[in-house]
Amino acid sequence: MKKLKKAMQCISFVLAMAVMMSSMIPEAGLMSQVEAASVKLSKTKLTLTRGEKTSLTVKGTKKKVTWSSSNTKVATVSKGIVKAKNEGTAVITAKVGKKKLTCSVTVQGNYKVLYKALLEKGTVSIKTDYGTSTYLIKSFYLLDIDKNGVPELIVKDGSSSETFSNRFIYTVKKGKVVYCGEYYVKGDRYLYYNSKYKAIYCWWWTNGVGGSGAMLVRLSGTKMKNYKYIWTGSEKVGSTKQIYMYGTSVIKAKKVSKKKFNSMLKKYFKGQKKYSFMNNTAANRKKKLG
Repeated sequence: MKKLKKAMQCISFVLAMAVMMSSMIPEAGLMSQVEAASVKLSKTKLTLTRGEKTSLTVKGTKKKVTWSSSNTKVATVSKGIVKAKNEGTAVITAKVGKKKLTCSVTVQGNYKVLYKALLEKGTVSIKTDYGTSTYLIKSFYLLDIDKNGVPELIVKDGSSSETFSNRFIYTVKKGKVVYCGEYYVKGDRYLYYNSKYKAIYCWWWTNGVGGSGAMLVRLSGTKMKNYKYIWTGSEKVGSTKQIYMYGTSVIKAKKVSKKKFNSMLKKYFKGQKKYSFMNNTAANRKKKLG
């Protein structure tokens, strides 16, 4: 009897475990379905310009992602980085396990064609809060400021003098030329670029208090933003006391010690490379833009 009772207890335990496991299987399957449904691609449609780069990410999973392109002549992909090669269409696929996520890519326009058309006009119109102003295009330079594969067009205003000029910056987005912003140069005809910080460098002096300053500006998307600013000069006209300013812009700059000023000067405002603008002539446009 004892043996029979013990056998019955074992059978009951096995049956109980089987029931419990069977109840867990649908739940595990449901969890798997929920996880699969939450896996998404950051974008399902892209419009890029030839030479432009952008990134795609898979959200909702930590599993390995395998990337591929349906037409590598139009667009390639590596670790989620999509690069537009030639005009046309392609489908980027991100495979996670058995699940496939896709993004349709359209590559259009050519920055060389677009920039050339702008330069051939000979003028640019800039809208401000006070209206629209038109400027002559004296010279230009192509520089990939944010290092995304598509160079920006930097135009020097010909309405002012050679060394006192506005610089207007353009990029290409979704097959169109986009105005990014401007900066003003006082006393220099060259273009300076700080590759380490992906920023344009400019400097100037101020009358009256006998000061001098410098600034780094760089691209944030399609907008030029102030990055770093320094200035030093007399505290006021006629004063011999020297003050030092540092910050991200003129408005946000604060007084700092001379030691701090020199430290920031050495860290951010050294090592920029100098470039010469090209006159906006048919020969130069053909040379740089075809």
